[in-house]
Amino acid sequence: MKLINFIKTNLKYILPTVGILIIIVVGIFYFVKTDKSHNTTDNKTVFINFANNYQFEIPENFGVSVDRHQGETTILMNKDIEYYNPNVYIEILNKNGIVIQSFPTFNKNDEFFEKYVKEKYQSSVADVDINFEQVKGNKVALVNIYNKTTQVTEFIKIVNLVHPVIIAASGTSEALSAVVGSIKNIDEKDDKLEEIKNQVMALASLMQANMTTEIYSLFTEDLKKQMNETDFKSIFRNSQEIMQKQMSFNGGTLDNKAKEFEGRVIFIDPENKDKFLYAKFGLKKEKNKWLIFKLELPKDKKEKSPEGKTQNETNLPAAVTQEQIDKALEQSQ
Repeated sequence: MKLINFIKTNLKYILPTVGILIIIVVGIFYFVKTDKSHNTTDNKTVFINFANNYQFEIPENFGVSVDRHQGETTILMNKDIEYYNPNVYIEILNKNGIVIQSFPTFNKNDEFFEKYVKEKYQSSVADVDINFEQVKGNKVALVNIYNKTTQVTEFIKIVNLVHPVIIAASGTSEALSAVVGSIKNIDEKDDKLEEIKNQVMALASLMQANMTTEIYSLFTEDLKKQMNETDFKSIFRNSQEIMQKQMSFNGGTLDNKAKEFEGRVIFIDPENKDKFLYAKFGLKKEKNKWLIFKLELPKDKKEKSPEGKTQNETNLPAAVTQEQIDKALEQSQ
């Protein structure tokens, strides 16, 4: 009874205190929940296509290659596949690969997007099934094409981002769902990606300017222990002529958990676009800077055709072109 009287007498003091406690508890719960979600995202390994402004989570056991010129095409292939020709669209699909390219933009207008997709994929010689769905706030077109003449099946998903993308495969799969569910345009306000891009471009410029001392200053301490500056300059001289050629950088793989980015700077012969060499590099976030933890300079040797190579050996091939895909689509219509 005394307790009840105490509560009644002091109710005006107790209620605000209880309210504050509730706010604190809810706030802690929200912080823990959102922070956990944020960390889950940050632990993913993603592929960044800087050239065409998109990124996506890399499915488990898949490798990624990019068109060496303008990054127009991204190919994902299971690492268990030993051989494939990156220039043949149908072969990629037959080996359960995934092809990603940019798609015309509609400024996120879903009505125009749907109309365009329906008109583009009309066919009289193929069975075409078109549906639409929402995936993480984006309108996605599902286009299933079966060519009755060639008996080739194309399963296409088009994601209406600010800068849309078209993703082609031979059918549904967990890998395809992972890519479609995670693909998005690069956030212009993402400082981390901007830092990486700027550091790569700085590295490429230093290579072309033969500024070996400045390049060596960007090495991690571990890499400096593996190679002294004199040895690095000697190795660099052997690749010096190659690095004067036309330069291209399209993207790479970002391991958010390890805070490591790996990619390639491609050097293309301007007189022969099919002849190219590349420098492989790795950047690691140390002391608040992206430093070089590995660097493989291009060797002056004639590049072999990508045909017959293993997936892991394919040196950023001239992937399937938009013209080839359009031609394949025309044949199926």
